Amino acid sequence: MHGSDAVDHDADLGGVGGEHDDRAGGCVGPRWHSEERTQLHDWEHVTMQLNDAEAAFRTLKQDLSIRPVHHHTENRVKAHVLVCFLAYAMYRTLDRLAKIKGLDMTARRVLDSLAGIKSGDIVLPIVDGRELKLRRVSRPDPQQAEILTRLGLDLPERVGADTVHVPGVVQTRP
Repeated sequence: MHGSDAVDHDADLGGVGGEHDDRAGGCVGPRWHSEERTQLHDWEHVTMQLNDAEAAFRTLKQDLSIRPVHHHTENRVKAHVLVCFLAYAMYRTLDRLAKIKGLDMTARRVLDSLAGIKSGDIVLPIVDGRELKLRRVSRPDPQQAEILTRLGLDLPERVGADTVHVPGVVQTRP
């Protein structure tokens, strides 16, 4: 282009000009001045934070099935936000742990795979009419056991202490 048809790179790119390099067949890219580079980095950082926040809400709604709950007191709202934050933090931690341990699974796939592990109560009648309540955890299948081993997690055989109680009597804790 010649004369008035010439393109002023600085004007077209809002003050950020392109450098010419014949080896690359023309314009290589914009020249970034130090202040402009800092502003770009700040913008990228804000965009990344926004993307992370949006991903967190998607995870809470989809993977963790947490939905908005209408609370009537400020303390309950704060407690709900705390529980959601902790659930998300644990979910992200599981995702990173799975990656570090080489599982090649997302947190969602890990949770789906381990969902079959349950706890249940075994209630045994005692001769004097009371009942012995044992809360136990099911044993993992081979795939679940492999996932737990790779994650470095051990399942307990029981949850809580075994209890003896009289049927039909509601027990209260002090």
